[in-house]
Amino acid sequence: IRYYSQGRYAKVVNEDPSGYLNGSLGSDSPAGLYTKQDPLTEFYLRGGAEVYNLSFAEKIDAFVYWRRYDTDLYPNPAVHAEVKDSNYIGGRLAFESKVDAHNLGYGLDTTNTITLKRNRTNGNPSGRSTTQSEVGIFFKDDYTATEDLILSGSVRGDMVYSTAKNNGTKDTYSTQAITGSVGAVYFFTPEFSSGLNLSRNFLAPWVGYTVPLGVSPVQPNPNIKPEYSHTAELSLRYEDDLNTASIAGYYTQYKDKIAAANSGSGLQWQNLGKSYIQGLEWQGAHKLPYSFTLAYLGGATYGQDQTNDVPLSYIAPLYGRLSLTYETSWGYVKVQERAYKGKTRIAEGVEKKTKSYAMSDVYVGVDLGNFNNEMKDMELTFGVENLFDQKGRNPATLTGNATGPYTNTNPLLEPGINAFVKYSYNY
Repeated sequence: IRYYSQGRYAKVVNEDPSGYLNGSLGSDSPAGLYTKQDPLTEFYLRGGAEVYNLSFAEKIDAFVYWRRYDTDLYPNPAVHAEVKDSNYIGGRLAFESKVDAHNLGYGLDTTNTITLKRNRTNGNPSGRSTTQSEVGIFFKDDYTATEDLILSGSVRGDMVYSTAKNNGTKDTYSTQAITGSVGAVYFFTPEFSSGLNLSRNFLAPWVGYTVPLGVSPVQPNPNIKPEYSHTAELSLRYEDDLNTASIAGYYTQYKDKIAAANSGSGLQWQNLGKSYIQGLEWQGAHKLPYSFTLAYLGGATYGQDQTNDVPLSYIAPLYGRLSLTYETSWGYVKVQERAYKGKTRIAEGVEKKTKSYAMSDVYVGVDLGNFNNEMKDMELTFGVENLFDQKGRNPATLTGNATGPYTNTNPLLEPGINAFVKYSYNY
């Protein structure tokens, strides 16, 4: 039996130009107005256990967790909005078993979101008290049919129950869904394989007001339908002692996709009738002479709202990452470049065009066991991300519109230069 625990406490002060004052005010506003989050506080606790070699299962993984957020928002100097006591409680009980050529996984999990009525604007109650509970039961089977062929299948049942209460009125919503997948992996040679997977997916709408109306860039909408989709994915993979590389193409057809759309008074979550997303993803790593490793990954994505014949919003068209790592007796040195293609194919009125950009990162990892055997499981990592403080606007980030709470001239920026030191102990 292995017991484990995790904990986190964070207190963040965040601000960015503009705010909920006027659609014409943006990052170049001479008034120097800021939307401020001072502070955002997070608590997180998780505890669990892994149990091995039971008579009826190879492994059991069980855990519970609790996360809470509190925040004070200042969309302009005259408004103080509080969002307090947002709680997330959940857990998972999962089993792994091996029966002949079948590797089985099964169990249940749950997530419960409770936002108490602590939303206030300048001391006055705002928003609604909400809850959302989801319970899912799942089963999967990876079956080694032959030495060259692995078949897989999974099924999952979910039940989602939500409530929203305001001024003595309580609205309830419930959704049930059955999802799952079937797939196969075939090895042409020990190094080269191909995979095919078909799946049905589901997303329940969220009824909660995470922040008071007029502060959030997207207004909630409890009346939307669940989102359903079907995905087909085909992949190719090569792996030997020195190289690994893979490429995968996918196509997802959506029904009632949940997306941000212009409601006439700003952005609001709405259902799109029919839409699709398709793309390619690739990654690889190659060990080179003199202890160098070259690694890369990337993706190209295209999305279309078929009902309204317009592009899907907030989809990054092309991104990539390239890194070179030098391994030494005491650790490693890694340099990395990240690049994003600007978005010019946009959903008018919801997002704006963005420019392409690239960012540079440097990491140094030090294995402390090289200096003291008693610290053999300890490591220090030094890093500088966005080394040259490049400004970039992620094309998949909400940007607002001219009539909505956030201005169309100020999409959110990627983080600037970030230096850190991290200590880790593996036990």
